[in-house]
Amino acid sequence: MALTRIKQFNKLYFAKVQITFVFTCSILIAFSLRFELSFILADRLPLAFFIINSLIITHLFGLVLGFSALIFGAILSYYFFVPPYESWGLPDSYHLSYFCIKFLIGSLLVLMVAWVKDQLRELWNHH
Repeated sequence: MALTRIKQFNKLYFAKVQITFVFTCSILIAFSLRFELSFILADRLPLAFFIINSLIITHLFGLVLGFSALIFGAILSYYFFVPPYESWGLPDSYHLSYFCIKFLIGSLLVLMVAWVKDQLRELWNHH
């Protein structure tokens, strides 16, 4: 009995470690792609890769990790890709409003992906 519980705990722990690893690697990959294209994109589309990443994470692992990916991506994006670069200073009103609007759009997209996934799961369970 105790051995079965230990095996179940080990499987659950290993699954959480795998999810954390995939979550972290996906954020690093999105950051690397955006960083490599920073000489072309400059201050345009600071959140694009992070929004796409959070949508994929939401589809694979759920709403909480999707929002976490979006928030971590927004922090990285704000620091590295929104002028003034590599500082926590406030940008001009154009860049700040652009960043906030894109973050809100990303949040709505994450919610929409989670809702669609839930609706599809309900649809399949009814048949």
